[in-house]
Amino acid sequence: MANEITLNVSVSLYKPSSMTAAIARSMLGALRNMAGNFSSYGELSVGSSVGSNAVVVPLGGLVPATNSGTGIAGSPHYAWFYNNDLASTIRIVDGNQGSSIIAELAPNDVGLIPLYGNCKPYAYCPQSGAPILEYFIMGY
Repeated sequence: MANEITLNVSVSLYKPSSMTAAIARSMLGALRNMAGNFSSYGELSVGSSVGSNAVVVPLGGLVPATNSGTGIAGSPHYAWFYNNDLASTIRIVDGNQGSSIIAELAPNDVGLIPLYGNCKPYAYCPQSGAPILEYFIMGY
């Protein structure tokens, strides 16, 4: 099969006090292939420290590649994250790279992130609290 993933992304910016017109970008109906058969989605409560207390984001049947390459069938690729909290920040880190930060979601923030093939996403909250992270990870 082909074109199993459809991306619809739109963003606009307009601050009347410093801009005369809005700036907008969009990509609607972009189709992507998915060589594997797996995805993972759900929500999880995120702990308030990094390291051993970071929470692994479940990959389901997705398996990170054994190298840093991308496009490997069955490895994670597109990741959608939503911080369902009104007060706390959530950081997404890669457990393969010594917890290198790959995204930071402000309260009530959302992001679509293309991951590289051997990424193992973990999440933590740098403040006190236990925010809820909603996630949807699609494989190649």
